[in-house]
Amino acid sequence: GLSSLESAVGDVDISTNAALTNIDSLSNLKSVDNLSFFHNLKLTTIGNLSSLESVGGFLRIADNVALINLDLTSLVSVGHYLQIQSNYALTNLDGLDSLESIGGYLYVSHNTALTSLAGLASLGSIGGYVYIHLNNALSSLNLPNLTTISSYLTIGDNPALTSLELSNLATVGGSLTLINNATLCQSLVDAFVTDTTVSGSVSTSGNKDDC
Repeated sequence: GLSSLESAVGDVDISTNAALTNIDSLSNLKSVDNLSFFHNLKLTTIGNLSSLESVGGFLRIADNVALINLDLTSLVSVGHYLQIQSNYALTNLDGLDSLESIGGYLYVSHNTALTSLAGLASLGSIGGYVYIHLNNALSSLNLPNLTTISSYLTIGDNPALTSLELSNLATVGGSLTLINNATLCQSLVDAFVTDTTVSGSVSTSGNKDDC
């Protein structure tokens, strides 16, 4: 089995498994180049990965429609990108609470039950862009320790979003787009823009004006 595996060079790709419900056999994995969980229809938990400390390249968690839990509590760094997309039952990212840095981009989209990003509260720097889009239940965007985004920031079409907690974000290295968040007060958006140094263009429209 895989229970003695502590490191993997190259890709660990767990994809398109119609009956897979858990990944308990990877409980001792500490480091991997690239790790992907894609289109596993019955996978409810990415659990027993609490030994994993680093992903050298990308971590992709996408299209796992039954996924409700992440257990990556020792993960400190992702070298390239973190993609969390189309996991329709996932309500939180609490199992990522030790993650401090992403070398490339952060992409969170089409997670229809996701209410909060609080599980990413330890995240301090992102070396690429941030794209938060079409998360229908997302009410709070809380990344309180994030100081730097080296490329662009897009937060769009999150209809339940009411709060931004990006109080330590000093610089956005590219453009800033904050659009079509129907319940997010434009006054909060304006205050955020005022307090942040943005290297590129700024676009803010379609947010809530009457508050």
